[in-house]
Order: sequence, then structure tokens, then C-alpha cells
Amino acid sequence: MQRAFDGVLAAARAHDRALFSEDGGMRRGSSQACGFWDGYLGKKAHTIQPGSLASAAYAAGKQFKKEQTP
Repeated sequence: MQRAFDGVLAAARAHDRALFSEDGGMRRGSSQACGFWDGYLGKKAHTIQPGSLASAAYAAGKQFKKEQTP
């Protein structure tokens, strides 16, 4: 799960198209992207299973939010 977390966080830092739309908005095209943005927004994610890739993305979203907040 650490590698998944690191990969999603690196994608967020690079503004990868898997997470960001052309105009820089949220892209929610996969369960991992939805998990990332739910974590970023601080939303409760009842459908994310512990230990899943989406849970790693959720944690990465929370971390990315911390990095973006001064």
C-alpha cells in the first residue's frame, strides 16, 4: 500500500491527468481518483475498503491537502 500511496501522491504533485482535468479541476474517472478527491475534501468515504488501492488514494488525498495548506 505504501507504493500505491507514493504513486498517487506523486501523480497529484505532478498534476497528472488521471487526477486533474485539462482546466485543473477534479477528475473522478476511477475509484482511485474518487478516493483521492474524497480524502482531499475530507469527505467520509463509506465505500472504500481498508487495504484497497482506493484507501491508499484517500490517504494520499489527505496528505496532498496538508501540503497545499500554508
